[in-house]
Amino acid sequence: RTDFPIKDSFFGRLKYQHPSIRKILCVSEKISEIVKSGMNRPEIVETVYSGIDLERFNVPADESFRERNALAVDDILVGNTSAIADQKDYFTFLKVAKEVTEKNERIKFLIIGDGPMKEEIKAFSDELGLKGKVIFTGFINNIPNVLPQLDLFFMPSKEEGLGTSLLDAMICKVPIVSTRAGGIPEIVIDGETGFCGEVGNVDMLADMILKLLADQSTQEKFVTNAYNMVLNKFDYRTTAEKTLKAYKEVLV
Repeated sequence: RTDFPIKDSFFGRLKYQHPSIRKILCVSEKISEIVKSGMNRPEIVETVYSGIDLERFNVPADESFRERNALAVDDILVGNTSAIADQKDYFTFLKVAKEVTEKNERIKFLIIGDGPMKEEIKAFSDELGLKGKVIFTGFINNIPNVLPQLDLFFMPSKEEGLGTSLLDAMICKVPIVSTRAGGIPEIVIDGETGFCGEVGNVDMLADMILKLLADQSTQEKFVTNAYNMVLNKFDYRTTAEKTLKAYKEVLV
């Protein structure tokens, strides 16, 4: 699930290279490529994309979300629901937020969730003078109800196996700006299902956000393409069927 190379160590060889291992399933083509590069039997590596439960998103939007978080009706909401952890690169998220909000004060950035770096990221937000511009909602358990309230989903990860929170945003018809980390470009296809920028490139990501928010026709194009892609390729039942097929092949 994660985009790190296989270590040439005793435990690495035991875990991945043992002759009794018949198949290794990876959540994206990028992860498969990384794993294959460290394998003496690359032919046992196969991609089975992670899928999501589409039916859990058949719920009404949380209409009180803005009020609970002191957000105005005309505020433009840019959010992320990823864990507040190192690989999600919330430092870049906040730097981008500073640049974007300086150009449009109606835009608010939301960090929806919790994680081990929460206090560090909050301190950095204060250091950048983003009080009132970045809102920390804390952990919420009704993501499917809240995602439709966002005007844009922004995930600047520096490492990512695939990024199923992006699939959540897509099925909720929220346009996306993300980074080319790990398997993300396989779902956020730049110019087709979203904008996909360089990891850590604050200026590029800020420009993409401003450009997309100002272009309704591009938003509609991205949303339609992304929604149809998730329906066709990323239903959890497809993941289950392909995983079962792999088990049957191994057990023959």
